Amino acid sequence: MDWVLLSLASAAGFAVVGILDKVILSRIAPSPATFTVLTGFIQIPGSAIPLLIVPMQSYPIDVWVTAVASGFLWGTSLVVMFWVLSREEVSEVIAIYQTSPVFVAIMAVIFLSENLSPWHWVAIIVTVAGAGLISLRRNGGSRRMTLDASFLFLLFAGGLVAAGQLLTKVAAEEMSFWNLYSVRSLALASAMIILPIRPSVLPEARRVLADRAGTGLLVLTEGFLGFGSMIVTLWAISLGPISLVSTLMSARPLFVFVFSVVLSAGAWRLLDEPLNRETLVRKAGAIAMISGGIAAISLL
Repeated sequence: MDWVLLSLASAAGFAVVGILDKVILSRIAPSPATFTVLTGFIQIPGSAIPLLIVPMQSYPIDVWVTAVASGFLWGTSLVVMFWVLSREEVSEVIAIYQTSPVFVAIMAVIFLSENLSPWHWVAIIVTVAGAGLISLRRNGGSRRMTLDASFLFLLFAGGLVAAGQLLTKVAAEEMSFWNLYSVRSLALASAMIILPIRPSVLPEARRVLADRAGTGLLVLTEGFLGFGSMIVTLWAISLGPISLVSTLMSARPLFVFVFSVVLSAGAWRLLDEPLNRETLVRKAGAIAMISGGIAAISLL
């Protein structure tokens, strides 16, 4: 089944993108704002290319507003996620950010009159519990564990993604796929450019672009790998049942966890995540809960 391999390739591809985002934020970009703005600009060509193949059609104003809002909310979530990613470990950030299906399910009940079974609610509780577990931190030198503030920011970002997905579903009922893709992607890029912009971004962006190696990695990650992973995602969705495709794609945090461990050990040292037994067991358990909960929401 080609869609199985494509779904896993999508999860692995976006896992690589997330890890490289962390590397760029840690070693190349002077600030999360500059990184986000540059990433937004890189998204524009890929967003506009489909318009050369499928011309934009005429739609009612409410459809336009819904499509633009879906992309802008998604872009806003990335602004928040990149800010947290610059401060926290990539394996934790991606795992919590991936909890958006929980919010989609809840919003579907509230706004689309869909029903959730008791097993759905169990899956939601398990997913949120896993997100909380991976966010636990030692309180100073004591043995007491507390939730990090980043947990709330990432849940907020996940909620924004869910709202964007819900509006995308509504807009897709009236707008053609490629028209919606272009409008949503351009709105997403606009949010990433407008929201974090500040006077310091322009001189910082010039310094980043003056570094050929840094610019190359940025374009490779946000332009080619990100765009390629999205194409693979759409390809998998077109070939397989959406519930099973979504389930396999929920393995992204698992790929991030494995890759981050490998890249934090030995001679690689691209990342600097702790590798002590307690942390690894906690992360592995939490990611299994998150991925399993999301899979259950998709399948049940």
